[in-house]
Order: sequence, then structure tokens, then C-alpha cells
Amino acid sequence: MSETVHDLLMACHSRIRRFCAGLDALAQITDLGDERIQPTARACQRYFSEALALHAEDEEERILPHLELTLSPSERDAVQRMRREHDRIDEVLPIVLSGLDAMSGPAPAAAPAAFGEFTTLLLEHIRQEEALIFPALERIPPSQQAEIVAQMRARRAPPLT
Repeated sequence: MSETVHDLLMACHSRIRRFCAGLDALAQITDLGDERIQPTARACQRYFSEALALHAEDEEERILPHLELTLSPSERDAVQRMRREHDRIDEVLPIVLSGLDAMSGPAPAAAPAAFGEFTTLLLEHIRQEEALIFPALERIPPSQQAEIVAQMRARRAPPLT
């Protein structure tokens, strides 16, 4: 069986959950000399500055145009909510990246409070997508799914770890 749009999105969501857990771990560290701070902050910064934007673009530009004509009114409402959430995530992201930058330097700073808001936003957002939008993905014909998968793959280097 070939890879589907659903497979790729679920893999992205798995990475989002993993890097949100990294932010949570950073927020729990009270000893600024802890050797886990810098590598965790660097990994989270790389993910949230590069891969998260690709994920949102895939949803907005590659997937939703194929779905919009088939969505029910409640699914359309969910898509509009998802777009507003993308905007809010984009508003908080620079604060998170700035905090990660400060934590990845030679004298790490404490985690900003924005980490908690950001992870809450992201985790609730992907939970809602999985529950309300992902079931509609099966309506995308296999040939179009294959095209979307190829586009998503072409835009990415090997997955971030």
C-alpha cells in the first residue's frame, strides 16, 4: 500500500507532539546549568522554525483546496477555526523562537511562559484536526493523494529528529 496524505500528516503530528514535549521539558528545568537545555532548545528551535511552517503550508495550500468542495457545513466551520488557530500559532511562534534562542546560547535563560500557551494551542489544534478534518482526507482521490504526497515529500529534507 502506498503512503497517503493521512500517513504524512500523522507523522507530522507525531513530531509536533514530540517537540511540544521538548518545550514542556525545558519549562520544567529549574537549574539553568542543566546540560539538557541547549541541545533540547536547539532541536526544538530547528523544528519549530523550519518544519512547522511546512506542515501548515501543506494543510493550507496542498490539502484544503482538494477538500473544500466536499466539506460539510460543520467541516467547513472546523477548517475556518483551524485557519484562525494557524494565525494564533503564528503570533506566538516568534516569542517561542526567541526563548529557544536564549536557551540555546552559552548562558541559557529560563523558559518563557509562552511555551505553555504554544504547546496548548498546538496540541489542541492537531487533536481537532485529527478528529474533524482527517476523516475527510479519504475523499481525496488516490491520484490526487499521490500528487500531494509527492509535493509534500519534495519540499522536505530527511525528517528532523
